[in-house]
Formats: sequence, C-alpha cells, structure tokens
Amino acid sequence: MCAASVPVLFVFNVLSAPPRTPKLYFHDTGLLCHLLGIGSLPELLASPYLGMVFENIIVAETMKRHCNEGKAPSLFFHRITDSF
Repeated sequence: MCAASVPVLFVFNVLSAPPRTPKLYFHDTGLLCHLLGIGSLPELLASPYLGMVFENIIVAETMKRHCNEGKAPSLFFHRITDSF
C-alpha cells in the first residue's frame, strides 16, 4: 500500500512462531522522535532509542523507494536472536 497519508506501517515477522504483535514503523521520523521526547540530534545520539529510530528510518525510506518506483513494498524482518 503506497499512500502519503498513512503515517504508520506494520511489518510482521513471518519466521517466528507463534505470531506476535507486528512491529510498528512511522513514516514520519520527526513525529516518532517527538513522541519519544527527543528534540535534537545530541538527544537522539544519547538516547536508548537510537537503534530503533535508525531501523525505522531504513524501513520508511525503503518503502518510499518502492512506492516511488511503482512497486508494491514487501517488507519483513528476520530476528536473529531469541533474547528479545
């Protein structure tokens, strides 16, 4: 689904069993940082959410690229550790 008005993307982990809650990604990382209480780059770099925000940016940009090329995005994630 390619729509500029959809601010949130759900991605399911197809390799885990049993199915769990989908991951939630924001198209607008500015909104994401605002909701997390991050107001500047130094705050983001010191935040424990840095990795999650970075992952969110990668997913959002990949989806935008697919949509701009007229392709249907098919995004999944693969968990390589059971520690979470």
